Amino acid sequence: MFGKIFQFKQWLSTHPNPDDALQVFKDQLDYDITVSNLMRLTITQQFGELELQAIYGPVVTTGVKNDRLVGVATLGDRLFFTLVCSERVMLQSQTKILHEEAIHLLNEAITSNYEEQREIVFKSNDLLKKV
Repeated sequence: MFGKIFQFKQWLSTHPNPDDALQVFKDQLDYDITVSNLMRLTITQQFGELELQAIYGPVVTTGVKNDRLVGVATLGDRLFFTLVCSERVMLQSQTKILHEEAIHLLNEAITSNYEEQREIVFKSNDLLKKV
């Protein structure tokens, strides 16, 4: 992974035009999914009579082929997920399966010890390869 970064950095030092740089960037990235965790948000949730009860994000796309992004944020005592991808990358039926399995794995992780959590990480990697 770092070798590719070094090669890309060297190539960028030749000052390619922006369109070529963007295309090389898109072509070279090889990953299953991007996760962006906003962590626990310490923001005001009460605005007079109005209460912020949910938050979803970040919602971004990179333009990279087969891009899938999971945004995670915690507000109060609730964890929120956002999955962003096009239907050519993942069908809606697949997102439902991914959602159900992710919730199952999170519940397993909450009730497990460290060694069991390591196994759950491997299970989640296998899940991403299936979808």
